[in-house]
Amino acid sequence: MVAALQRRIPLVPLAAMALAASAYAQTDFVGDWDQAGGGIFGFQEEFLDRGGGPDLGDYVGLPINDSLRYKASLYSPSWLTVPEHTCLPHPATYAYRSPGGLSVVKEYDPVTQKLTAYRLYGTYGLARTIFMDGRAHPPANARHTYEGFSTGRWEGNKLVVETSHLKAGFLRRNGIAHSDRAQMTEYFLRHDDYLTVVTAVDDPVYLDEPLVRSTDFRMNTQANTRLNEFGGFVNGGDSEGFGASDVFFKCAPADEVALPPGTVPSFMPGTNHDLDMFAKRHNVPLEAALGGSATMYPEFAPRIRELHDGARVPPVPAPAPRVVPPPPVDAGVSSLPVAGQVWMITAGGRNTAVQIGAEGVLVVNPGAEQLADAVLAEIRRLAGDKRIHVLVDTNDDAAHVGANAKLAAGPTPVAQRAAIIAHENSSLRMAAAGVPDREAPTDTFFRGTRELYFNDEPIEIIHVPAATSDGDVIVFFRKSDVVVAGDVIQDLTYPVVRLDAGGTVNGTIAALNRILAITIAAWRSEGGTLVVPNQGRIYDEGDVAEYRDMLTIIRDRVQDAIAKGQTPEQMRAAGIARDYDGRYGAATGPASPASFIDTMNRSLRAGQGAKR
Repeated sequence: MVAALQRRIPLVPLAAMALAASAYAQTDFVGDWDQAGGGIFGFQEEFLDRGGGPDLGDYVGLPINDSLRYKASLYSPSWLTVPEHTCLPHPATYAYRSPGGLSVVKEYDPVTQKLTAYRLYGTYGLARTIFMDGRAHPPANARHTYEGFSTGRWEGNKLVVETSHLKAGFLRRNGIAHSDRAQMTEYFLRHDDYLTVVTAVDDPVYLDEPLVRSTDFRMNTQANTRLNEFGGFVNGGDSEGFGASDVFFKCAPADEVALPPGTVPSFMPGTNHDLDMFAKRHNVPLEAALGGSATMYPEFAPRIRELHDGARVPPVPAPAPRVVPPPPVDAGVSSLPVAGQVWMITAGGRNTAVQIGAEGVLVVNPGAEQLADAVLAEIRRLAGDKRIHVLVDTNDDAAHVGANAKLAAGPTPVAQRAAIIAHENSSLRMAAAGVPDREAPTDTFFRGTRELYFNDEPIEIIHVPAATSDGDVIVFFRKSDVVVAGDVIQDLTYPVVRLDAGGTVNGTIAALNRILAITIAAWRSEGGTLVVPNQGRIYDEGDVAEYRDMLTIIRDRVQDAIAKGQTPEQMRAAGIARDYDGRYGAATGPASPASFIDTMNRSLRAGQGAKR
């Protein structure tokens, strides 16, 4: 845009030049911005969000659905003391509610000098990039981050930004969350020295309508006064006791409270007695305080008057589980680089991990028999004529091992076939099922870990006992810093725990905690060690923690209900996991909400000595 103006300078009258410059100044928002609410930190606008956070039960004016209301009602602030949560950043969906201001810079292509991106720096949020070069958003299975992937375009004098690939995060710091299916649209509008940012978050899992909010900023003309992320003022200004501004800080997980390992704090249904705290304090009818799209419009006013006049609020029955269809499965075969020497190939909705190096190729979970040719063709595209030397089966599921024979076949005799490694329990189960010898493991192990050194990389094949089966393994590529989780993480659904194959719910949770013990985040609970699930997108530590939290919280609720004498039928009728059913419940099969609760009951009751 600047180059275009410069080319036209000789042809444009001075008055028109001045007008064009003025219009450009109205749309450009590069610089430092303070929150416009006043006070030393500009806290007056949305003071509660920027301060200690809102009360539990304060969901006024939010278009939340019953699943999110239920989830938030059981939220415990102690959740933040879990080591995997202590470094969580303010996500892009919340960043403008953080204390402090906003700094915006431009990035240009060094060769063409064209604008490629804006970079946004906040106080507690992560640095964001808004790409302006017309690039496409990544595929669905690419990594998600707390800042998301953003692209921008100008519509008149406003910048419109579309953000996808967001991790699950919070919309308010009282349990109001969004899922990793959320997307956000932002509008940046400048008027003289004021900048207004309007955000609209759309989440099919937890919101009935987009949540629309606006934030105002004022141009900072004194460059040394905005707080940076580490408590000091940017550009070396007076810290006034808030700490040195040049301190480099990487948040490290810490044990803030002596919680037993693997504990995820959460209220049990019916035990959060502070839920009506906000309503009582402000004399707001509880039905209005608990939000929902119906409470946002003028038509709800008569209902508020009825409630104030003493109308009894009838009990609301738990709705049927609300299952949101997962992203469409690509009918073809695709691949994404994960890290180091490891790639993820997706075929038929399932993931195969491939390590490629100078010695050849190692494959984890070759896939189903009917997809063998397609997976092999994709490996050939990535690896050329390098030989496949090793296959690893993470368990005996036919969806993992059906392609063993095709991928293990060598160019000549049996001696040149690839080795097939699996835990002994999986090998015995395959033999009992009559799996042909050419598909069966050739190399099994009994102990907890089998070690390899291949392609100049140490590799650990780790048995996770009684997880989704008694033969589950995870694979850790130590140099690439990648874990392949197998069936322990499904991403698109609840885990499928095969009780008849020695699987247990508690063993699956233990396996997730084993993965968390391996993973190390690079910065603020994301990046670093990457994880390949059986289905869906590439994970990191923050995603594994979210999946572990889900399974642990539901396990604890079912355990509590069992202790209270409830039957599986009563748990299903109460929608005991309805805050997660919409994200992880499959439409049919063992990962459907009803079947998953039945499996959970059978597994936990068996652990207590009862019959399955």
